[in-house]
Amino acid sequence: MPLSSLTLLETQRLLLRRPEASDQPTLERIFCDADMMRYLGGPWTADQTAKVLAEWHTDWGVEHRWTGALVLKDSLTPIGTAGITENTIADEEGCELSWFVLPEYQHQGYASEITRTLCCFAFETLSAPRVLAETHPDNPAANRLLEKLGFTCLGERHHSYDDLPGFDTQVLWGITQEEWHS
Repeated sequence: MPLSSLTLLETQRLLLRRPEASDQPTLERIFCDADMMRYLGGPWTADQTAKVLAEWHTDWGVEHRWTGALVLKDSLTPIGTAGITENTIADEEGCELSWFVLPEYQHQGYASEITRTLCCFAFETLSAPRVLAETHPDNPAANRLLEKLGFTCLGERHHSYDDLPGFDTQVLWGITQEEWHS
């Protein structure tokens, strides 16, 4: 259940909240960094990041789209971004989730924690029939996380995204509500 119009989800250690202009430096550390974007076609410019930030802020909650700032609950320190959107993968019904965690906060379980909570939100609050995620075939951490949470690999897909040039091959993962609850 959403906590407020600004905070969508709360976990034991994290909050997922509406993105604000003050999140620009954190998002630049993610989207403008070649290493962080190696699986998504390469780094963006600061202008591209600002445009996406403005879109996420405006779209927060509209038509079941929430992509926002992932922050530590105790200090409100931004550590990345995460989100969930409904019916955004062509020809695939369900909610798509995504996440990025800054390098210094990786390997601490934050990605698993927010992914698990996003799934619960999708199934329990949105009554989604299934949850989906797209990963790069060479991203072992993301692929391992989804497999660990019970997602099934639905195979490789090939299509292009205007805002992710070079992310032409994806692995589609999915989990149904029944699978999640078993």
